[in-house]
Amino acid sequence: MGKSMMIWSSIKQFSLQRFVSSLLQAFGILWLLVGVTAYFFSGRPWVVTIKSGWWVFLISGIIIGFYRAWPRLSVKERISDTDADVEVRVGDIFSQPYAVIIGSNTTFDTAMDDKTISHKSLQGQFTQKYCPSIPELDKQIDFALQNVSPRNTRNKQDKPYGKSKEYELGTVAPIHIGGKRAYFVSIAVLNEHRVATSDRDDFLDSLPRMWAEIRRRGEFEPLCCPVLGAGFSRLNLTREELIREIIKSFVTAIVEAKFCENLTVVISPKDFREGHVDLMKIGRFLEHECIYARSISKPRGTSPIGTPIA
Repeated sequence: MGKSMMIWSSIKQFSLQRFVSSLLQAFGILWLLVGVTAYFFSGRPWVVTIKSGWWVFLISGIIIGFYRAWPRLSVKERISDTDADVEVRVGDIFSQPYAVIIGSNTTFDTAMDDKTISHKSLQGQFTQKYCPSIPELDKQIDFALQNVSPRNTRNKQDKPYGKSKEYELGTVAPIHIGGKRAYFVSIAVLNEHRVATSDRDDFLDSLPRMWAEIRRRGEFEPLCCPVLGAGFSRLNLTREELIREIIKSFVTAIVEAKFCENLTVVISPKDFREGHVDLMKIGRFLEHECIYARSISKPRGTSPIGTPIA
């Protein structure tokens, strides 16, 4: 996203109601400071000077109000009692210097010429940017899955194209290609018409499996994740709901066992421009989730409440 486009997108998301609220809060704080100062130091020459400079407080209040109301492009929090961070930001996922999570399908199909994988999908963009050829990508995926048992084999009537081995939702295939490390994860099922679909319950169940697989098979490295399920998976959840579920599942997984020090969830510039995500709301959720993560997650090895002590 160019600088001018980013500014324009922020202006489009600017909320007058939020600005007025922030302005009143700023004036309230400034008035409190002036009132307390005037009460305890009345008669001092510099107090009179402060009172005469009311316009400074007016301008300061407006600046603070604008700053607090201006749409954020990133929010970041540290998970309590850990040294792991979670960040949500607007940008190009491939410009981030981290290992990237790529949403794929349960058969890990990769063909693009027959439109099984769309050139516009994140998997398609990754393939075009980093993969020298589809056969090389397939070779790496096959190697990554060689010790993973498929859940079944699709027949030609049900899926007359592509690959037949089907894996559980949440299965991860770690690969390193074109100088980029990626984790292909199955989050959708392809039907006979090459259409990828997923439902809410299956998707939510796949997230813990995904983190567990990355913990078990991945390297200890920062991770970059798109808003999984927001595109060609046709999942009937808003982008904000998807982001919240990704954050919750990651925080729970990190609290259980640490496998990286940073997760960056990347929102596409298009989604930001169209107002699909309010980063201020996401920031409040992120703060709450990271602060109270340990208190709402049951630690391993603890006895259930009411267990008698011998």
